[in-house]
Amino acid sequence: MTDVEIDPQIVFEGKMKFIKAEVITELDGEEGSKVAYFVKDENGDLKLDWYNYVDYEVTPWAKYLNLGEQEPQNWHVSIDLDGDLHPDYDEDKFVALRVVSWSPDAIERRNALLSKENPMYQQLMDAYNLGQKTFILRLRPLDDDSTYLIVDEVISLSEFYVKDKDGDVSSSIDEISFGDSSF
Repeated sequence: MTDVEIDPQIVFEGKMKFIKAEVITELDGEEGSKVAYFVKDENGDLKLDWYNYVDYEVTPWAKYLNLGEQEPQNWHVSIDLDGDLHPDYDEDKFVALRVVSWSPDAIERRNALLSKENPMYQQLMDAYNLGQKTFILRLRPLDDDSTYLIVDEVISLSEFYVKDKDGDVSSSIDEISFGDSSF
């Protein structure tokens, strides 16, 4: 990182207020840039939203997809509504999404089934129709030999966690514990 250019661009996500900035980078003599999101802590210092900045993944997307039976995991994913519905699932009850990790290295797309009875289904569809394409979803492989995934939960209707990852911490930006959060 060689420089940070902060314009007066404020981005709101729920009750959280982010400061959008362009980070100027240099790697092996080549200059580049990347968007970063900051919040101010109680002292007025800027804290970087690290999970968004580095496209953080606990397990690489390709590895997760090819490990077979897995526990559900939260994923930042880009979605499209052009997925193929699994033959055992009714289109009146499920929508088929095409999902891919937001990581720049991820290329493999998968079908993910979202129940229309999911309490966040309509909100996700509304956000998608308004142009939002990146969400945080809790995904797990379908319990058969197919390559399908199931959406267990819609964690966020954007690429931001709307509250601190530490469940004991308030989701209010003024009360976030930066020591245990993504910031």
